[in-house]
Amino acid sequence: MANYLKKLQLQGEIGLHFWKSSAHEEVDFIVSRNRKIEKCIQVCWNLDSPKTLDREIRALLKAGRELECKELLILTEEKEGTRNTTWFDLHGTVQLKPLWKWLGEPM
Repeated sequence: MANYLKKLQLQGEIGLHFWKSSAHEEVDFIVSRNRKIEKCIQVCWNLDSPKTLDREIRALLKAGRELECKELLILTEEKEGTRNTTWFDLHGTVQLKPLWKWLGEPM
């Protein structure tokens, strides 16, 4: 995953960044094109724990608001779907997608 995104960055197709809040929440990959943030991506193999899922979604919602990005994605081993979610005053739609499926899509 990281190698794939890094390759696209080295080819000049995307900008690749990392996001961390003042509360130490992190988003693994921030993807930009032409200086505009396109995607916030978390990678989490196992989301079986509600605590883990909440942590990943919360970080995406915060990054999405701060970076003005609506495409929020969690790449997983097998979970797939869409979550319309609210955390206090933050609202957003988070996509869950298996990594193998995402790698087969155009960036």
